[in-house]
Amino acid sequence: METAKAEIESAIARLNLREAQFRQLPESEARTVFNEAELRFVDSKGRQWSWEDFRTPAVMVEFPESNGYCYLNRIVPSIYEPLWFIAETVGSDCFPVYEGKIEDIQAIIEECPAFEYYLVPKDFHWLVCENHHNVVFAIGAEVERQLREIEI
Repeated sequence: METAKAEIESAIARLNLREAQFRQLPESEARTVFNEAELRFVDSKGRQWSWEDFRTPAVMVEFPESNGYCYLNRIVPSIYEPLWFIAETVGSDCFPVYEGKIEDIQAIIEECPAFEYYLVPKDFHWLVCENHHNVVFAIGAEVERQLREIEI
């Protein structure tokens, strides 16, 4: 079975995304982003499923049709700002991190088989996550409010 990273790379190629649009961070930069997101949002370090141990309660909505990613552009505060897109990979102490706008992130997720992911802005002010149970989580007033307002 392909890893999330390999699936994402294949999707990038199929979608003809340029590096200026959507790029994977070098390992040292990815580790910095991953560690900062983990420090700010997760109680215990090195968890496989960070959503099981968020520092603060999250707003949660289940998307039974497995289409939570379709609503991301309605949850994030700005569709124009580049985000950190952290893709879960099994057995890794640092997940791959990408930089891109929500439109491209949604296209990547649509192209790939299911995997868990985390979205954070560059200032780490909020976090949005989707897990393998089709639940979207939001932490931070801006994204919590937007997720609550979605009707599925």
